[in-house]
Amino acid sequence: MAERIIVRGSVSEPTEERRQRDEDLAFEGGIEVQVKAVIDVSALGRDRGDVQTMDLDDDDVIESRDADDWVSFTTVKALRDRTSGDRSARVDGSLDLISALTTDPHTRGGRDLKEVTAYAAKLPANILDELNILERLAEKAIDLAADPAARLAARKVVDWLERPVPDSRVGEDKTYGKPKIPGVYRIGEDLELLPANRLEPGQMIDEGRSLLLLHGTFSSTEGAFSALRGTNEWGDLVAQYEGRVFSLEHKTLSASPLENALDLATHLPHNAKLDLISHSRGGLVGEFLGLAAAGMLEPSLHQRKDPTIQADEVRLLEELKGALAGSSVAVNRYVRVASPASGTILASSRIDEVGGFLFNVVEKIPNVAGWIFTVLKSLTLAFLNQRTKPDVIPGLEAMMPTSAFIRLLNASGSDDIAGGFDDGLGVIAGDVDKSRWFKWFLEKGADLFYGEEHDYVVDTLSMYQGAQRRRAWVSFHPGPKVNHFTYFSEADTRDRVKQWLTAERPTQTEFKPLDREPAELEQAMKKRRGAEGGPVVVVVPDFMGSSLRASSDQTLTWPNPAHIVEFGLGKSIGKTAPRLTAEGVLEATYGDLVARLQSEFRVVTQPYDWRFSLEKAAETLAETILNLETSEPVFVVAHGAGGLVLRHALNESEAARERVARILLLGCPGLGTEYPLQWATGTGDLAEKLALLDPAKTPPEIGRAFRAYDPVLELLPAQSVGRNPDTWADMDIRWKDAAERLRTTADIINESWPKTSPPRIAVAGYGFPTPSIVEQVGAELQLQGRDDGDGTVTIDSAVAGSTSQYFVRAAHGNLPSRADALDGYVDLVRDGRTNRLESSRPLGTEEAQVIAHARGRQLFPSAVDLERSALGGRLRRVRPGKPGLRVEVVHGDLRFADHAVLVGHYKGSTMEGAEKALDKHLDGRLTERDVLGLYPGDVGKAEIVFGEPDDRPPAGVVVGMGEIGSITRAKVTASVAEGAARVAVAELDRREKRRAQSGPEERISVGVSTVLIGTNGPSGLSIDDAVVAITAGVVDANRLLADTSLSGAVHIDQLQFVDLYEDVAIETLHAAHRMVGDSAREGATATLFGSEPVSVARYLRTLEGGRRGQPLPEYNRGDWRPIMVESVIRCEEDPCRECEAKLRELERGTTYGDDSEPSGAGGDDAGSTGGSGPPALAKVHKDLTFTSIGLAARAERLVHAWQRDLVEEVIEKVVGVPNPDDQVYNTLYELLVPNYLKGATSDADNILLILDSEATRYPWEMLATRTATGEVLPIATRSGVVRRLISEGGFREPKRSIGSKALVIGDPPVGTQQYGRLPGARNEANRVANLLTARRFEVTSLIPEDDADHSLEILNALFSDEYRIIHIAAHGVFDEDPERSGVVIGPNTVLSALSLRQLNSVPPLVFLNCCHLGAMDTDSRQFAASVSEQLIRDGVRAVVAAGWAVDDEAAAEFAKVFYEEMLRGRPFGEAVKLARRKIYYGFEARNNTWGAYQCYGDPGFKLVARRPDGDEKPPIAPKELADRLTEIAEWAADTQSAGLADLATKIDELLDDAPAEWHRSAANYAAGAAYGAVGDFEKAIKRYEAALKDNDAEAPIKLVEQLANLAGRRAIRLTEDQVSVEAAAGDPDEVAKLIQRAKQRLDLLLQLTESVERPLPMTENVERLRLMGAHHKRLAQANRSNLTALKQELGEARDYYAKARNAALPAVDPDTTINAALLDLLLVFAGKEATGPSGADLEKLIHDGLSEAQQRVNTKPSFWNRVAAPDAELFRGLRERDLDAHTDEVTELYQRAFDKRSTARERRSVIDHLWFLKVILERLAARRNADPKLEELSRACGEIHGNLSAQA
Repeated sequence: MAERIIVRGSVSEPTEERRQRDEDLAFEGGIEVQVKAVIDVSALGRDRGDVQTMDLDDDDVIESRDADDWVSFTTVKALRDRTSGDRSARVDGSLDLISALTTDPHTRGGRDLKEVTAYAAKLPANILDELNILERLAEKAIDLAADPAARLAARKVVDWLERPVPDSRVGEDKTYGKPKIPGVYRIGEDLELLPANRLEPGQMIDEGRSLLLLHGTFSSTEGAFSALRGTNEWGDLVAQYEGRVFSLEHKTLSASPLENALDLATHLPHNAKLDLISHSRGGLVGEFLGLAAAGMLEPSLHQRKDPTIQADEVRLLEELKGALAGSSVAVNRYVRVASPASGTILASSRIDEVGGFLFNVVEKIPNVAGWIFTVLKSLTLAFLNQRTKPDVIPGLEAMMPTSAFIRLLNASGSDDIAGGFDDGLGVIAGDVDKSRWFKWFLEKGADLFYGEEHDYVVDTLSMYQGAQRRRAWVSFHPGPKVNHFTYFSEADTRDRVKQWLTAERPTQTEFKPLDREPAELEQAMKKRRGAEGGPVVVVVPDFMGSSLRASSDQTLTWPNPAHIVEFGLGKSIGKTAPRLTAEGVLEATYGDLVARLQSEFRVVTQPYDWRFSLEKAAETLAETILNLETSEPVFVVAHGAGGLVLRHALNESEAARERVARILLLGCPGLGTEYPLQWATGTGDLAEKLALLDPAKTPPEIGRAFRAYDPVLELLPAQSVGRNPDTWADMDIRWKDAAERLRTTADIINESWPKTSPPRIAVAGYGFPTPSIVEQVGAELQLQGRDDGDGTVTIDSAVAGSTSQYFVRAAHGNLPSRADALDGYVDLVRDGRTNRLESSRPLGTEEAQVIAHARGRQLFPSAVDLERSALGGRLRRVRPGKPGLRVEVVHGDLRFADHAVLVGHYKGSTMEGAEKALDKHLDGRLTERDVLGLYPGDVGKAEIVFGEPDDRPPAGVVVGMGEIGSITRAKVTASVAEGAARVAVAELDRREKRRAQSGPEERISVGVSTVLIGTNGPSGLSIDDAVVAITAGVVDANRLLADTSLSGAVHIDQLQFVDLYEDVAIETLHAAHRMVGDSAREGATATLFGSEPVSVARYLRTLEGGRRGQPLPEYNRGDWRPIMVESVIRCEEDPCRECEAKLRELERGTTYGDDSEPSGAGGDDAGSTGGSGPPALAKVHKDLTFTSIGLAARAERLVHAWQRDLVEEVIEKVVGVPNPDDQVYNTLYELLVPNYLKGATSDADNILLILDSEATRYPWEMLATRTATGEVLPIATRSGVVRRLISEGGFREPKRSIGSKALVIGDPPVGTQQYGRLPGARNEANRVANLLTARRFEVTSLIPEDDADHSLEILNALFSDEYRIIHIAAHGVFDEDPERSGVVIGPNTVLSALSLRQLNSVPPLVFLNCCHLGAMDTDSRQFAASVSEQLIRDGVRAVVAAGWAVDDEAAAEFAKVFYEEMLRGRPFGEAVKLARRKIYYGFEARNNTWGAYQCYGDPGFKLVARRPDGDEKPPIAPKELADRLTEIAEWAADTQSAGLADLATKIDELLDDAPAEWHRSAANYAAGAAYGAVGDFEKAIKRYEAALKDNDAEAPIKLVEQLANLAGRRAIRLTEDQVSVEAAAGDPDEVAKLIQRAKQRLDLLLQLTESVERPLPMTENVERLRLMGAHHKRLAQANRSNLTALKQELGEARDYYAKARNAALPAVDPDTTINAALLDLLLVFAGKEATGPSGADLEKLIHDGLSEAQQRVNTKPSFWNRVAAPDAELFRGLRERDLDAHTDEVTELYQRAFDKRSTARERRSVIDHLWFLKVILERLAARRNADPKLEELSRACGEIHGNLSAQA
C-alpha cells in the first residue's frame, strides 16, 4: 500500500559514504537498500521550507537522525498508525512526514531533526517468509517463546544474520573481524582465525595448560579480541602458553550458551587444563563449562529446582554432563570480562529496540563500527516494528533476567554437590562512569535501562553474579573510555588479564574479593559471637534482617536465592513454611556494626522470626535481656522494626526496662512507615526480584504472601489509609485478605516509650524520597514523599519519642553499615553523645513526589541483593578503582594553594582571618563584591571571584554561612556544595573551547582548596565536624553535577584543606583519616555519604608561608572549643573625668562592696562624688564578655549583662552545700551563660575556658543543662572542661623538670588550734604516693604522723630535686597579699605560689587539694583561682586545685583515677574528664566533688610518653615523626635490654616509612637520640651528624656532646664483643677514626663552652665536666695497645672528674668524688703519682659523700644516690687490693639499688662501668712488672659484672 507523503525541507541525493554503507549492507547483510529521498531538515521551522510530495510504500523505512546524531528507525505504516489521531501530522489527508516524526514518541518525539532518509529495504524472500510467520503469530497473541513454529522461524532469521565468512574468502580485504565457520581454532600472536587451524570434528586440543578465548553476542573471536593484537600483554601470554592458545568461534543468536559449551566439550581431551578469557555472552559459555568440569551439573536436580526449564535444555545439560563425565578436565583460571551473568535488562526489550539502541552505541564509539554495525542494522531492519521479544531467539533469551537459563545458572554451584565450586574466577567489570555520552544514551534509551551502572550493554551488577562459588575476585574498570566494546583497548584491562592468568595467588594481583554468599556470611557472623567481659550491647535487627534456617536440616532459607529457586517462595520463607528458626542477623547489613561494637563491648545479637508478630519477638527480647549474666551496663542497638520490638518489650517488662542503660535507635519507625505498602501490594523491587526466583508467582501474588506477615501491617502508621479495611475492600477483590488481616493486627504502632525507660538516642537517615502520603488511584495505591527520610522511614517517625537525635545521610538499609558513622554509633552507646554525627536536622525539599518503581527492570538477584532490597539498602558493591574524591591537607599560606580557595562568610559580619587574607591576595575583589551587595551570606549561596590568569590560587569562592551562632554541619555542607559546584562549572566553561566536538571525551578533573569553614563563630564546628561537613559538600557537588548533563564532562576529584598553622593542619589530617576509618595508609578508601569513594593522603604536605605551632596561645586542639570569658567595666553613661581614674582602678581589680556602692560608702551619699568610689557609681557595672574563638583566630564577642548579686547567691548555694539539689546547677547555667552560647556549650565535645583573673572565680565546672527528658546533666560530666588564662604577658619560660620523680606532701602539722589534722588529706596523699611508686616513679613522701614542725624538711625536699609531679593535700589560706596566700605547711609557714616560682626546675603538673572538709578557713574559690593562676604564669603545664570543700573519699578516688589515666598516657583534659565522670556516676550519695576541681593548663599535655605498640597510627608530618622518636627514646630508658631490639626495629620502621624529605633537622636529631637510647650507636652517630649539617638543627652544643659521647661508646662496641654482638677484633682503622672524631668534637665543645661570656650554672658546669671525664674513660677503654695513650686518657678523665668534684663544693658530690678517686687509683696501678686527696682526707671526702648520698636517698631518692654506697665499697676493695673479700657485698649493694626504682639505661651504665674497670685492670696487669694483684682485681670486677648482667 502506498502513502502520499508531504515532505518539508531540502531533498538531496545520498552521500558517497551513505552509498558505501548501503553496499556493505547488501553485500554483508543481504539487505538491498534503495534510497528514495534524503531530506535535510536542520534549518527547517514548522512554517518554513519547501513543500514536496512523494509516494512511499508502507514497508519503506524512515531513518531519522536528530541534532544529537541519534538514529531512529520506523516504517511508513507504523508512523501512520501511531499518528492517526494527531491532526498536526496530516495535511489534506496526506502524512506530513516531519511533523509525524517530531510527535511520534517511538522516535523520541520532540526532537530537533537534522536529516531524514526514506528507503526501501529488501530482505531475501525466504527471510521475509519467516518474519511474516512471526508477525502473524504475534497478532494472534501467541507466546512466541513457547511456540515451536515461532522459535523455528526466528532461528532461521538469525541463522541468516549470523552467516559466517566462507573458508574461500578468509584473508580477503574486510573479512578480518567477521564471524568464521564455527569451531575451535588454534590461534597465535596475530590473533587470526585460519581454516587450516580449525580443529576437525573429534580432534582434541593439546594436553597441558591451554588458554581458550570465548567471544560475545554480535561478535567473533577476531572482533571481540582484536584490540589484543600487537600488544605486549598478548605477546607475553602467547609465549607463556607455548602455542596452546585456542578460541571457540560460535553462533551467539541461533544457539544457546549450553549448545556452545557442548560444542567445545567435544574437543577437550580427558585431562585438559584450561584457562579462559571470555567477553560478554562468552562468559555464560565459560560458566557452564566450569560447572560441568567441576561435576556440578545435575539435570534432574536443576529441573526440580526450576520446572520452567525446557526439555531441550535438560537434554543439553545431560549431554554436556556426559561429555565431561569421568574426565579430569579442569578450569584453573577464568577471566570473565563484562559477562551478563544474571542477564542484561537490555535484552528484555523488543528485538528492534535492542538492535536500534546498540546500532547507535556502535556508531558513536570510534573504531568499533564495522561488521557489527552491519549485523545490528540488519537485525533492526529485519524485526523493525515487530513485537517480537528476544526470548524467541535462543542466544538472546539466555541473557534475559527472567529466563530459566539465568535462574539455572545463578542457582548452580552453591551447596548442590558437596565440595563446592572454584574455577579461579576473576571478574573484570566496567561502568561508563557518566562520561559525556552517558546522559545522552540514557535519555535516548531510557526505556532500555533501569539504573545507571552499565557499560551500554550489560548492567554492571550483572557482571558480578553467576554460579555460586566458594570464592571469586573482581577488578573494576570505570571511566569515560570504557564501554562494552573497548575493554581490551585499555592497557589496564589487558594488564589485569595478564595478572590473573600469570600470578601464583590472587593476592598478588590487583583483584579484590567479591561479596561472600549467605552461608559464608552467616558463618562470619557466628565467629563474632561470644566475646566475654565488659558492658553488653544487644543488637536487634529490622524486619527481614534475621537469617532463617530450616529446623529439619539447618539449610539456610533466607536470604538464599538458590533455596527459593528450588523450593519456591512459600516453602522457603512463606508464613506456613515448615519450621524455620531465626539464626542470626544479616552480615552485609549488620556485620561491620557488630565488629565495631565488639571492639569495646560484649555483643549479643537478637534475631527473630520476622514472619510473625513483633509482639512475639518482643517476648523473646525481654527474656534475653533478663537472662544476661552480667553486672555491667546493658545497651541496646535496634534497627528499623527492631526498635518497635524493643519498645514493646520494655512496655511489657519492667524488669527488662530496669536493666537497660541506654538505647540507640537506627531508623526506628516510631510513628510507623508507609513503606510496607510496597511489600503488601507487590510493587517494590523486592517483589520483582522474588518473582525472578519463583517464576510461578507474579509480583502481586508475592504481595499477597507478604500481607500474611504480621509486621507488614503492624508497621503502618496509625492514620495510614492502608490501615483502613475499607481501602482494600474498595480497590479490588484481590485485596480482600488485607482487609480481613487488619482486624487482627496487633496495635504496636500506637504505643509510646515507657516514662521510666532509659535514654533513647535516635539516628535518622535522610536524603532519599521517603513515602509519607498514600493516595488511592483505581485499584492501586500511589506512594508520595519528600527527601526527608531514609527511603523507608521519615525523619519525623525516626526521631519520635527519642531523647536526643542525630542524622546520617544514608538509606535505611545502610544506616547500620555506614563506615563513616560507626565510630559515632559507638560514642552514642558508650557516652550517650558524639560529635562525629550531625546533630542538626538536615534541610529537605518541600515538594512531595511520586515514588515510582520501574517495573520489569530487575536482574537475577544474589543473596546480598535480596538483603539490601528487603532492608531498604541503596549502597552498591564497593568496587576498587571507581573514581572518587582524594583529600589532602597542606600546611602553608593559602596564597600558595593549588586550586580555587573556599572561605566562609557569616551574614552581616566583617571580613576576618583567611577571608581577609584571600581578599588581599585578590586585590580587594571580595570587598568590591561586598560593596556592590553581591556578597553571599545566606546558607546555600556562593560567589566565585577570579584572580589574574596565572595567579595561584586561581580564584576565591565565598560561601554563605547564615547568621552568626547558627552554624551546623548541614549548613556547611549545603554551602560548600554550591561553592564547589560553581568552581566545577566555571572550570568547564573555561576549557569549553578546547573540548573535542565528537567522540567520548575525557572528563575534566577539578580540584578545590578550602580553609576549615564553619569553625569560626560562637558555635563553630570542631575540626572533625568541619572536615566531614566540607567533604560531604564536595561529594554533594559531584552529585549535583551528576544530576545534570554535565556529569560526564566534569568531576571534582581533589579536595585540599589548607591551614596556616602546623598543629591545626596536623589535626585536620588526623580528622580526615578518622573520617575514612582511622587509616593513615595511602590510598585507604571509604565509600562515604552514600555514594562516593573518598581517599585521604597519608602525609601532610608543606607549602610556602606556613607557621609553626598553633594559631593562638589560647587555642589547643580541634576537639576543644575555646570560649574566652573576661570581666569588663560598663557605665550606663559616658564617665566624666572625675570618675575615669576610679574606673581604671576598678578595672585593675580594686574591690568595692558590690557593683553599685563602694565599701564604706553609705546612706544617701552613694551617688555623690565623695567617698572611696567613683561618682554616679550606681550606673557602673562589672559585666562578663564571652568570646567564642574559631580555629583561624576569628572571634565572636558578646557582652553579657547580668545580675551579679543573684549569681553570687546561687553560687554560695552550689559550693556551700555538699549535696545540693541538681536543679541549682541548671539555674546557675541559665543565669551565667548567654543564650547564644548555650547551644555551643551543651553540644561541644570539650570546652576550653580561657579566663581572666576575675572570671576564674566562678564555678564553671558546675554548670548543668537540661536534657530533652528533663534530666539535669552537668556539662563537665559529659564534656571535658579545662581552664586556661588569658595571655597578658608575664608567663615564664622556665627550665622543665624531667625524669620520673614526684613529691607528695600530705597533712603537714600546723601546730595551732586554727588548723587541725586532716585524716582525709593523709589518706589521699598515701594513696597517691603508693600509686606513683607502683608506676615506677621515685616518690618523696612527706606525710608526717607526728605533730612536729616539718616545714623546713618540706622546703628542703622541694628545692633539692627536680619533680615531674608535686601533689599537696593540706590546709590552705587565701589572702589578698599573694605572699600570704597558699598552702599552710607549718606554724606561721605558708608555701605560696611565689615560693614555688623559685624552683630551679618547674614541675609540669601540680595537684593542690586544700579543700578537704575543714581545710579552708577563707574563700576557697579565690584560693584555687589565685594559686592556680600564679602557678600557670610561672610555667606549670597543668594545675588541679579544688575550689571548695570536697568529700574525702570522693577526692581520693578522683586523684586515683586522674593519675591512673595520666600515667597511661592520656592527655590532661581527657584524664580530668574521666575522673569527673567516675565521681559523678560512681558515688551513690551524690556530692559535688566532681565539680570542685578547677583544672588549668593545656588539655593536650601528657605526663608520660605513650608506649609504642602495633596499633598506633603512623606519623603524618615531620613534627609527629620527631615526637614519636622522642617517645621511644624515653621508653628505652625504662626498657630491659632484651626489649631494646624491638624498639630499635620500631625506629627503623618509622624512618623507613617516612618520606625522604622528612629525614632532616629535628627528625634526625630525635632519631639520633632514639638510636642512642637503644644502643645502636652507629646509626645514632649518622643521624646526629646529619642533624648537625642542617642549619635549623636544635641545640648544636648538645649535638656535639652527644656525638662525642657516642663516638666513644661506638669505639668500645667495636673492640669488646662482651658488650656487643659485633666482632671482637673490630676494625682498628674505624676505631681510630671514631676516637679522632670524638677528640675533635671535644675540642669544639670546649671552644664553644669557653666562648660563652656568662659563667655556666653550677649544675650545668658539673654535668659538662662529668661528661668530659666519662668520655675520656671510654677513650682509655678503646685503646687496646698503647699504654702511654691509655695513661694519658685516664689522667684526662681523672682531671675532669676532679674539676667536677670541686665545682660542686661546698656540697660533696658522691659520684664525681668516687670517680676521681678511682681514676687516681688506676693511675697509681699504672705507675703514676696520685694527685688527688689521699689518706684521711680521701676517707673524709668519701664519708661525706656517702652521708650526702644517704641524706638524698631519704629526701630525694635517686638511683645515682643509691649506687654511691656500692661504688664506695667497690673503691675500697680495689684500694685494698682485695676485692674478692668485698665481691658479695658489692654485688648485693648494687642489686639492692637495681631492685629499687631504676631504668635499663641506669643499670646498663653501672654494668658498663664495671666492664671498664675489668678491661683497664686487665691491660694494666699485662704490662711488665705489674702488680700480680691487678689480675685478681680484674677477675673480681668481671665476676661482679657477670652477676649483675645476668639479673639486669
